[in-house]
Amino acid sequence: MMLLNGPGGTVEVQSGTLRFDGGARLDGMFVTAAGTVVELHNGTFTYVPPDRFSGSGQYRLTGGTLQDLDDYLANLDLAGGTVNLSPNYQTNG
Repeated sequence: MMLLNGPGGTVEVQSGTLRFDGGARLDGMFVTAAGTVVELHNGTFTYVPPDRFSGSGQYRLTGGTLQDLDDYLANLDLAGGTVNLSPNYQTNG
């Protein structure tokens, strides 16, 4: 089950896996409940600060590119693909 609160709003994954195919602009807040997964699969996924990936679930990159990441994501599983860090990653420090 997923709750969506408008563009640039909040995506809340409450059960199962939410899979994005073919890329997307990740603009807003993504929240995963324990035991759930947001999977980014193939394409270019642009992380738009101040996005937030939070919750006790997992985020998984299985293919494609995650670009402009600006901070460390503790629950990001890099199962495939490429991560390109923002020039301001962790405020350059």
